[in-house]
Amino acid sequence: MLKRGLVLVITVLLATTMVMGVSAGDDAWEWQPAPKVIEIGAINPFTGSSAMSGELMRRGMEIALNKINAEGGINGVPVKAAYEDTKGTQDGAVAAINKLLYENKVIATLCSDYSTLNHAVSQTILAAKCPAVFGGSAWSVRELKNPWMFGTRTNDKLNAGIVAKFMVEDLKHKKISALYSDEAFGVGGFQQISKVLKEKYGIEVLNPQKFAKSSKDYTAQLLAIKKTGATCIFSWSTNPSDNAVILRQMKELGVNVEVVGCPAYGSLSITLSLAADEAEGIYAILDYTPIAEGKWVKYFNEESIRRYGKPADSDQQWPYDSCLIIAEAMRKAGVVRDYNGKKQIMPVEQARQAIREAMVRIHNFSEGTTKVYDIDANQDLAHSMVLVKVKSGAHEFVKFVEYK
Repeated sequence: MLKRGLVLVITVLLATTMVMGVSAGDDAWEWQPAPKVIEIGAINPFTGSSAMSGELMRRGMEIALNKINAEGGINGVPVKAAYEDTKGTQDGAVAAINKLLYENKVIATLCSDYSTLNHAVSQTILAAKCPAVFGGSAWSVRELKNPWMFGTRTNDKLNAGIVAKFMVEDLKHKKISALYSDEAFGVGGFQQISKVLKEKYGIEVLNPQKFAKSSKDYTAQLLAIKKTGATCIFSWSTNPSDNAVILRQMKELGVNVEVVGCPAYGSLSITLSLAADEAEGIYAILDYTPIAEGKWVKYFNEESIRRYGKPADSDQQWPYDSCLIIAEAMRKAGVVRDYNGKKQIMPVEQARQAIREAMVRIHNFSEGTTKVYDIDANQDLAHSMVLVKVKSGAHEFVKFVEYK
C-alpha cells in the first residue's frame, strides 16, 4: 500500500514537473521595450529600368503609413518603411530581403510585384519565418506553398478566367493571339489564359509570341501576330514601359486588333502617360482605378494628387492596401502592449509568429481601396478586378468582376 502511494506521489510530481517545464518553455521569452517606430520592410527595384515601379510602391506605402499613424499606429507606436533596392535582379532581391530580415530585423515585410523576384526570396523568407506580403500575381508563386507569404493581388488563375470570358463572351472574339514577357508573370499569365480559352471555349491561341523584358523592339513578334489574322490579342508583361513601346509599334505596323492587357497596360503613371494616343481603345484589368467605387477610393486618389501631383495607380494600390492589412494583423496579434505605463513589444521571433497567425484569420477586411480581402487556402486575400477601357488617356469603367 505504501509502495503504491509512493509511486502515485512520484507520478504526480513528474507530471507537475513536465507541465511546469512546458509552461516555462512557452513563457521563456520576455517582452521588450517598444522602439520609437516599428519598421515594415519593402523590397522592389528603386533604381534601374524598372525604378518607377519601386517609386510607385513607395508612394502607396507612404500614404498608407501616414493613415495608420494618424489612427494611432500600432497601439500608440508609429510605423515606417524600411526600403531596400532589388535593382530588378534576383540576386539583388535576395540581398535586399536578407538585409531587412537579419539586419533591420523587421517583423513583417512587403515583397515585390515582380513574381520572379518573389520566387527568388521565398526560401529566405521561409528560413527566417517572417510574414511577407507580395504583389506578384503569377500562380507559380502560390505553388511554392510558403506558409509565410501572402498575396494581395488577384492571382493569374482568377485573372485568366476574367480575361478569357471577357474576350469571348463580351467582345465576341474567336481568333485570339498573345504577346507576353518571358518572366514568371508573363509566362504564367499566358499559360493560364490559354488553358481557359481551350478548355472552356475550345479556342487555340494563334502563334503566341514571347519577348524578353526591355527588348525595345517587338517588330518580329507583332508581324508574326499580324499574319495570323487574329482579331484580338491578350498581352501580359510586368513592365509598363515595354507595353508603351508595344502599343506604339502596333500602330506603326498596322496591327489593328483589340487589345486586352494585364494591369500594367492600364498604368496611368507609365503606359498611358508614354503612349496615350496609341493606347486609345485598349482594355485592361486592374486592381485599382480612381473611377472605381469603394469606400476609400476617393481618399487614396486625393492623397496621391496632394502628395505627388498625380492620380493614384494600381502599382500604388497594392502596397497601400498591403500596409493596411499588415497593420490590422499587428493590432490583432497584440505585438505591442502597455505595461506599467510603458510600451512593450514582443521579441522578433514571437512577433513574426503572432502576425502570421493573425494574417491567416483576415476575413472581410474592407478598409482597402477596391477590394474586400478574405484569406483563402492559397493564402491569397484578393479575388476581384476592375475592367476598364482607355479613352482619351484615362480609364473608362467597364465593370467590376469577382471570379471564383
